[in-house]
Amino acid sequence: MSLDFKHHHGLTAAVVVILVALVVVFFFRPEANRESQPELRTTIDKGLTPEAQVEFDLRIATQKASIEASTEFNAHEYLLLGNLYYQTGELALARDAYQAILDKSPDDVGALDNVGVTLEQMGDYEGAARAWTRSLSLSGSVTTVIRLIDVVEEHLPAQYDRVDDVLELAIQSLGQDEMLNGRLAKWYFENGMYEKAESHYTVAETLSGSIGKYKDRIAESRRLSIESNK
Repeated sequence: MSLDFKHHHGLTAAVVVILVALVVVFFFRPEANRESQPELRTTIDKGLTPEAQVEFDLRIATQKASIEASTEFNAHEYLLLGNLYYQTGELALARDAYQAILDKSPDDVGALDNVGVTLEQMGDYEGAARAWTRSLSLSGSVTTVIRLIDVVEEHLPAQYDRVDDVLELAIQSLGQDEMLNGRLAKWYFENGMYEKAESHYTVAETLSGSIGKYKDRIAESRRLSIESNK
């Protein structure tokens, strides 16, 4: 999973209102956030060669020296440091660098997205979901929606029943998108709502511009829909 290095732009007020609803969907329900967390990983092996590790160590030392020499807090410098730590597998140090930005600027979308990626790698799935939900309440991104859905489906089963709500809200706010419709269709299919699955797979195929990309899934959804209505 890659990190986002670019800056994000704000959305219209109407879109932000819809995206803020994601916070309500996930975090204002009594049973939310009760998943037990395993011991968190602090590092992972990135498979760097000794030469690459030496180069990264030098870049990290240079970046830290630049931060220490500055008399003012510079979020971009901490973002670069966090990215370097992440690329070397130093997850806890990367998290701390991104968190330093959020301590000063809680609404920094780039830091929220990146700390979410890092927390997921560490095994803090609820923390990742919180970071990405906060990010989505500030600035819409299909990539962040998909990351949020992935972590819920794979690691937060207590919140799985809200996946359709999140995807429907995302489509309303971000517009029709192939990936969003494809994932929503998949959720409907897995939950036996075959007519809705067929509808969203059809939209996804239209948006993909590739005839036949979802042909088999559309056909299977239609077949099961007909059978379930007999």
